[in-house]
Amino acid sequence: MTASMDDVTDLTPLDAEPEGEPGELIHEEVERLAHHPGEEVVRLRSEASDGESGATPFIAIGALVPALLAVVLALAFAALAVYYLVR
Repeated sequence: MTASMDDVTDLTPLDAEPEGEPGELIHEEVERLAHHPGEEVVRLRSEASDGESGATPFIAIGALVPALLAVVLALAFAALAVYYLVR
């Protein structure tokens, strides 16, 4: 037995997003980071160390991105330097 679209009732008003909508959550996170960056970094670190939040993997990945970006850029510049010096 499969459910059809007629069986589903959406009680959300047309002009309102459901609570917990991804766009709303992202907006709240970015707003907190923009207004209180120091406090937000401390909060994110404590949330990641607890490991109980669904956001923990994204926080950990976000912490690695600057280091990985630096390594990738260094390798790209080294490759370009070798290319132009050997040519």
